[in-house]
Amino acid sequence: SREWEWLGDGGEGAMTLRIVPVAACLFLMCAGTVGASHPPPAVHVLSSMLSHAVSWWTVPRLLDYGTYLLDTEGSAKLAQHYLAAACDLDPANPAAHFALARLLQTRTSNVEWACAAYERVLDLDCEHTGAMCNYGLLLHTHPLEQWDDAEELYERVLALHPRHPTALAN
Repeated sequence: SREWEWLGDGGEGAMTLRIVPVAACLFLMCAGTVGASHPPPAVHVLSSMLSHAVSWWTVPRLLDYGTYLLDTEGSAKLAQHYLAAACDLDPANPAAHFALARLLQTRTSNVEWACAAYERVLDLDCEHTGAMCNYGLLLHTHPLEQWDDAEELYERVLALHPRHPTALAN
């Protein structure tokens, strides 16, 4: 922990904090603007640092980290946070929704959310063969066992790519 001292108005507003630096930064950012005509210089610096950190987390970076964790058997919870954030930042990105759907299908037991994510991918890109194959697999396995819907998805893939190995195998 570090000691942070900020003399607000030089009188009653003076305070000393002894807490972890991140919490102090957030506190100063919020408290520094209350009742002051201009925030203290530290608030400007901290605000700039925070905006830089937030801008670093772009959709491609979130997608990269999330899929890395998904593909390497990393933390499913952390991967879900990264991928959900990518979907929130760019709701029209089929790759982000596809990665989230894969995670929900393979690393969680939430079949309903996985189905919804695959449907979102197909709403965004009706020719996404990966989503059609994975969604078909999800539909024809337990607990859903929706054979007709799965078969329809595989037929759509084969109409686009007659020699698609996953669709042919199912």
